[in-house]
Amino acid sequence: MAFEHQPIGIDGSTVVTAGNNVGRFAVGDQVFGSTGSRFGAYAEYIALPARYPIIHKPGDIPHLTATTIPVGGVHALHFLQLAQLQACQEIPIVSACGCIGTAAITRRITDKRVITKLARVTEADLQTLCK
Repeated sequence: MAFEHQPIGIDGSTVVTAGNNVGRFAVGDQVFGSTGSRFGAYAEYIALPARYPIIHKPGDIPHLTATTIPVGGVHALHFLQLAQLQACQEIPIVSACGCIGTAAITRRITDKRVITKLARVTEADLQTLCK
């Protein structure tokens, strides 16, 4: 069936119906992950190559919650790697309640680094942060 418009969405959580030669997952496994720039995660069904960033969903995390993890987590990891932080270095996390901010905080706590959370950035904050 061809869609007139591409279904949106790049992160999702679902139950697997595995194709042939898929070794990481079995039919019925609960998974979550990202379609990357391919989109289509909001479609009722989607087929993705096994190499895509899809992992097993822990049983205690609801599908709706798992769906929020991939984009924020991937972006947070990317930006934190770009920052090349040192141990105990303080970093600003603007909008700490968003998916990227939440993932960044979790990652920083795991690495035992100090965190500064900002609900909004003022001109004075920028002057302090950009020294």
